[in-house]
Amino acid sequence: MPKTAHWQWFVALLLITGSVVVWETVVRADSVTPGKAAALETDKTPARLTLRDGIMGYELDYPAGWRVEADAGWLTTIYSYQATDAAEAVAAPLSKIEIVPIPGASTLAQLAAQLQAHDGAPPALRQTIINGIPAVRADIVTFSGEPARVILIVLDGQAMQLVGYGDLDAFDAVVSTLRPAHPVV
Repeated sequence: MPKTAHWQWFVALLLITGSVVVWETVVRADSVTPGKAAALETDKTPARLTLRDGIMGYELDYPAGWRVEADAGWLTTIYSYQATDAAEAVAAPLSKIEIVPIPGASTLAQLAAQLQAHDGAPPALRQTIINGIPAVRADIVTFSGEPARVILIVLDGQAMQLVGYGDLDAFDAVVSTLRPAHPVV
């Protein structure tokens, strides 16, 4: 082959390689949308921890820095404040969440009937969905006069009640992460 033929192959190879590099750069730049890039840069969500009760069969996420008092299979209380800050009534911006199993109930209808059977005016119940699982929600006033929110739910046959005091938006955020606990393997 004459020397000019090698030169033409070399130029063709350079052009093909350059085209691939340009194509890769354009495709990769298009695959990251400005919204995704901005979300990655501006995500300032506080760190979350996972609470898992294998006996009651649930997990949920709560903000790091909150305090948990747990008796697995029974009462679990999550606080946004330290014990020294505790008060009789919890008001926003503080939060307190109690999670309790409800023995003898296995359906939402049974749970709702038990809640409505308590003394005083029965609370208005509202159906809701938490992570694809039907639940019942009621806004109540406690004996001490503080507003609270009750969630009744059955996870894998285990009936439970979650009660939020104080900052009910924080309660809703934590409860929205409630899910069945799957066995750890």
